Amino acid sequence: MPLVRIDVPDTMSPEKRSLIGDIVYETMHEVISVPEGDESRVHVRPQDVVIVLTEVAKENWSFGNGEAQYT
Repeated sequence: MPLVRIDVPDTMSPEKRSLIGDIVYETMHEVISVPEGDESRVHVRPQDVVIVLTEVAKENWSFGNGEAQYT
């Protein structure tokens, strides 16, 4: 079962989180969809894809070799 974990700022609106989830799901579906008879790709049913959006507080983000905080 493919599992996609996406960390987002805890200030992100529910609408934006939903949009991110929709875009990732659609992209995953395109990548894992397998035409009949094509054995060269992994067979995964779209309903088996799990997407987890984890809210992370701003103070727990850092960039630039850990020297800059997300503010």
